[in-house]
Amino acid sequence: MSKPPFTAARTYTVAQLAAYLQVCTKTIRRFINRGILPAHKLGRDYRITEADFQTFLAHARRRYVLSIMSCIILIFSQTGTTPSGQ
Repeated sequence: MSKPPFTAARTYTVAQLAAYLQVCTKTIRRFINRGILPAHKLGRDYRITEADFQTFLAHARRRYVLSIMSCIILIFSQTGTTPSGQ
């Protein structure tokens, strides 16, 4: 029985992701060390698959939207008004 052909997943380096997100490489490494961004260590550097990066971005967007919503609710609860102005 023959093995199926190997298909390599698209991977990124820490430097590539840092440039794309416009953050310091230290920030990307911090995400990796905290387990927020899955990565595979190759020698002294890390490789992040495209799938893991897309999942990371989706979670980051959700957290961002939720934090904005929390701020809006807090502001309106402190002012005693509603978003519709009533």
